[in-house]
Amino acid sequence: NDLARNDPSQAEAVTADIQALHAACHAFGVRTVALGIPPRDAVERDALYRRYWQNVNLRLENWAQKTGGLATFIDTAVLVPFRPSNGLWEKDGLHLSKAGSRRLGEKLVFAVRLMLQSPPPDHLSRPRSS
Repeated sequence: NDLARNDPSQAEAVTADIQALHAACHAFGVRTVALGIPPRDAVERDALYRRYWQNVNLRLENWAQKTGGLATFIDTAVLVPFRPSNGLWEKDGLHLSKAGSRRLGEKLVFAVRLMLQSPPPDHLSRPRSS
């Protein structure tokens, strides 16, 4: 629903809202995974929507790279590409099918496991002062 209004002028606001959710976790030293907004049928058929979608995802990716290890960006379009015939999407062109949800979860497990197995950034491993 982040892009439901299809208003590219809102890309910065949409990104800021998502970042605020992550910031609540980061304030407690919790690392997060920033999932790119998944593709959908409109990415294929609407150039304006496609640019909006790409802009928000690029902003999220750039932001995650600047968090000092607090956030990791994962491009959901790579994990569950949108193709009407691949069985990963419902007929509405918006929602993941059961198989798509399973695929997304299976692919995310590896990324999250890798993140959790890596040592936290130095600024997270130091005791917090009260």
